[in-house]
This record gives sequence, structure tokens and C-alpha cells, in this order.
Amino acid sequence: MKLGFVVAALAAVLVAGCASSGETRKAGTFLDPWCAPDGSVVYTQYANSKGEFDGAKASPEYCPWYKK
Repeated sequence: MKLGFVVAALAAVLVAGCASSGETRKAGTFLDPWCAPDGSVVYTQYANSKGEFDGAKASPEYCPWYKK
């Protein structure tokens, strides 16, 4: 019974991971995030209404801790 529960839970996680719409793009990582022009942390950027990422502004250069 426990094995069946574990298999069902793993299947649910797998299906949820594959259900992405594809309209997002990661921006950095949890330990090295990117920032918006105002300095706020950004983990995910979203596409515009046309499905493009034109004008996405997140970049590591906007983070106060980023050094070139």
C-alpha cells in the first residue's frame, strides 16, 4: 500500500512538471537571481500577449550585489 502511494505521488509530480504552458522563462537561479531595473529580485519572466519576451528587463546587472 505504501509503495502504491509513493508511485502515485511521483506520477503526480511528473505530470505537474510537464504541464507548463511554455510562456515563462527562468531568470537566474535561487542562489543567483536576476533583478528588475528597480532592484527587486526576479525568478520568472513572463511573455507578452504575443508570446514574445521582447522588453524583458531582468538582468544580473540590476542586482546591487552583482559585480562585473
